[in-house]
Amino acid sequence: MATLLLIRESVNTHNTKGKLELFNNNGNKIYECLTLELPFKDNQRYISSIPAKEYEVEKHESEKLGPVLHILDVENRSQIYFHIGNHVDGEGGKNQVEGCILVGDRYIDIYPYDGIEDIVNSGETMKKILNLLDDSVHNLIITEDYQL
Repeated sequence: MATLLLIRESVNTHNTKGKLELFNNNGNKIYECLTLELPFKDNQRYISSIPAKEYEVEKHESEKLGPVLHILDVENRSQIYFHIGNHVDGEGGKNQVEGCILVGDRYIDIYPYDGIEDIVNSGETMKKILNLLDDSVHNLIITEDYQL
């Protein structure tokens, strides 16, 4: 069983940026990437990130999103995933999440160039994560370490 540690590092009205670290069964870090998600708004469906706490995750094939990591047993929520995408805007602009977490390897403002940083190289990043994990259930720990 691997452990995934998501450290939320900054938040604003548009999004939450973080770092995801993967550790193998021996506790050695085997991968690190960036994350992008909605800001926290009391765990409200479709407009909020999920609470910072410990969860379990497993590989899943989403009909809509393809291969994802499913975050299990999120209180009052369903179908919360790590998945590919670029855009998160908690104020209702360009948005590809409804509480899920996007992965990638850097932040940059991409089309439509609105001054809000997006996440890129998401597909390759997700592929690497899924290749590093077996089909068992894994631990996910979400923490907040905001740099205000």
